[in-house]
Amino acid sequence: MKFTYEVNGMMCHMCEKHVEDAVKEAFDVKSVKADNKKNCCVIDAENEPDAAKLEEVIKAAGYTFAGAR
Repeated sequence: MKFTYEVNGMMCHMCEKHVEDAVKEAFDVKSVKADNKKNCCVIDAENEPDAAKLEEVIKAAGYTFAGAR
């Protein structure tokens, strides 16, 4: 299943990579695709990631988690 979240503060491809790597490290996911132009992160996983933990992971990477879309 795919889950889409709003992530603010990404400015470039490297920002996208930081978010993707942080999510991959913290959760068991099939794939992660961050998009700085759309301010979002799409996570493909069997189960929806815990929102509180996801917010913590994204904040630790230096970005703002704004919830599910």
